[in-house]
Amino acid sequence: MAVLPFFSRTTRINLTLIMIQFYIADAQVTGDLYPMTSNTGLDWLARLDIKNNTVSGIEKQHKLFAGIGLHHTTPTVNLNLKTLVGYYLSEIDDDVPWRAGYAVDDLSNKTTACSLIAESKVKLNSKMDVYARVQQYRDNDQWLENQYALILNHDTTSYIDKSTLTLSMEHSKYNLDPYQKIGLPPILPWSSDTLIRLYISVVL
Repeated sequence: MAVLPFFSRTTRINLTLIMIQFYIADAQVTGDLYPMTSNTGLDWLARLDIKNNTVSGIEKQHKLFAGIGLHHTTPTVNLNLKTLVGYYLSEIDDDVPWRAGYAVDDLSNKTTACSLIAESKVKLNSKMDVYARVQQYRDNDQWLENQYALILNHDTTSYIDKSTLTLSMEHSKYNLDPYQKIGLPPILPWSSDTLIRLYISVVL
């Protein structure tokens, strides 16, 4: 698996395949918009996130968003605040809800939405850095999803050329209220999932 650097103001495309059927993918394009100082400025970004066939009952998610961000960069710390607007699609796997009385038409939530992101990357030493992100998706009425990520990177170029060892933990909390039907139990018996990965990425 090849993964490009996950936190840079450039073009980035990631694809992760897990257990053959479950996959997540994202693509992002960013650029400078207005420099305020040598360390601080505004940038623009557009990103696409895709998640399919998760083990937690999410059949698919498609998120297409664009917006602006405020960044502050020092030799050891990178801070970002971003606000985005776009399209949010989340669909529940039909293996679980039909037993509770939900129809196929009840399983999908499609809406325009906004997203707020706070993220940081801290250089721990010459070979290690840590990245943290908190993100929320909202429509006009309520929150849709909260995401939390913590990623630790270790430069392993001394063992494998242009390689990085990564330990990542990503937690998602879903709001099931948009799917709820009066008189029926919740569409899923759970409302969150956590993905933990340990992998080596190589820049080609």
